[in-house]
Amino acid sequence: MKKKKSTRNSKRQKDGNWLSRLIGEIDPDRKSLVFRILGKTLLLLIFGGAVVSAFYYMERYVEDITRKRQVGLTVEYPNPPKWASPQLIEEICLSSGIRSDDFLLDKNLTEKWSENLAQNPWVKKVRQVHKSYTGLVKIDCELRQPVASVQGSGKVHYLDEEGVILPMVKLVEPYGHVIALRGVTSSLPKVGQKATGADLAAGLRVLTMIRQVDQKLSWQEQLWGDLAVLDVNNYAGRVNKMESHLTLMTKNNTPIYWGVDVDRRMSFYEAPEKVKLENLYRHALARPLDQYTSIDLRSMRKEKADVNPENG
Repeated sequence: MKKKKSTRNSKRQKDGNWLSRLIGEIDPDRKSLVFRILGKTLLLLIFGGAVVSAFYYMERYVEDITRKRQVGLTVEYPNPPKWASPQLIEEICLSSGIRSDDFLLDKNLTEKWSENLAQNPWVKKVRQVHKSYTGLVKIDCELRQPVASVQGSGKVHYLDEEGVILPMVKLVEPYGHVIALRGVTSSLPKVGQKATGADLAAGLRVLTMIRQVDQKLSWQEQLWGDLAVLDVNNYAGRVNKMESHLTLMTKNNTPIYWGVDVDRRMSFYEAPEKVKLENLYRHALARPLDQYTSIDLRSMRKEKADVNPENG
């Protein structure tokens, strides 16, 4: 047993002597530099550990304080579109599922709220859901703006440019003005789904073209607000092939004969869409649309429309 102990001691002596020799062989200046570097490294490690620990305990402290104070959450939709009513904005905020007693620091909440908003038929795209430590949650979404209304299954629904069915809700006039689609025979899908009926799609194509032109003009030149109805009952000439397949109506029931569906020409004499739009706006600039007895946009020629003699 004594021999083994002696062997261990001699090994330690050798190891110690080896380390001492190694340190002893280092130049004194270099030795000082090495010790300074080691000392600074140790200080940095200690400081880094202290910072990490401080952040950890600070986070735990904030979570604990937040739980104790029970910060109530409030929802805000900054800068909504002009056509969206307060009622609609409130419905969208409620659909987020945000509750006043939700724990503010739950990291999964914003993702959950965004998923809830994406299920709302009015929401086309969720841009951002931002929460602050004050309890204020800001919602930023791209909404579907309705351009038309249609009746189906005893109910009236809105439609956006893509044909997505939207529930009825109060909109702000004149920004939320929509055109009623009349004579639609195709069945309508559920709210939030896209309608695929040919007659309905034809009507939306015409309305979308007019609305896109209208948005580029000053309010004095715009005519969207003067239109009330687009009748698609004779779509594809299913009632009378010789009559206008699509017909617009003003608020005072002045008929505007559009003709066939977009990108379809009944014959060589029917004007293309660009000419139809030019004629429509030319008539609107000349006098209010309601002062005409009728306007026929199908002709290639720029003929003068019939004017109601009572209106000059």
